[in-house]
Amino acid sequence: MAVKNFWALTPSEAIVAWELQQRGFHVFFPTKDVGVDLMVLQELNKARRRPITIQVKGSRFWNWKDALGGYGGWFKFSRDKLRKDLKIVDFYILVLFHTKPSKTGYEKFGRDFFIIPTEELDEKIEHYHKGGDMVNIYLRIFKYKEEQKVIDYRGVSKKNCEEALSDPWRDYSSYLNRWEKLKNLKV
Repeated sequence: MAVKNFWALTPSEAIVAWELQQRGFHVFFPTKDVGVDLMVLQELNKARRRPITIQVKGSRFWNWKDALGGYGGWFKFSRDKLRKDLKIVDFYILVLFHTKPSKTGYEKFGRDFFIIPTEELDEKIEHYHKGGDMVNIYLRIFKYKEEQKVIDYRGVSKKNCEEALSDPWRDYSSYLNRWEKLKNLKV
């Protein structure tokens, strides 16, 4: 039996646990490694309750500089693991680590969160990531026509950037810092 080391949580797991507690959730860590990083309950005093299961992925840092501006990072997934997670994981929470300019002119380290139902993440990946078990997602946050956009920029060239911006399968904007998706889950 693989036992999870409580004192060696990944930074992403610890950050997400703290964010969840700040939003009124009760956070639990499985003692056995079953493919779930966190389990959360909305209320402890409900007569009937089921925990929300969460898998946490932290981004690899990418100091992105080009004409479009914005910031981004990338995530690496195993397609096979994601398919197995469909049975046990309710949400993936992706933690995007980044830098952006501050008022003083120095870059400030920050983070954003993507709260994505596992089924929706699987559908997105299946739609435009073809072949192979390993999948890379390059999420990029930037302003486009006065609106904040988040797209998976993997495989997008400057020539087909407009096409990628209008592709709903590449658009992750609706998941950005949307913690209410967890509150709205019926359990």
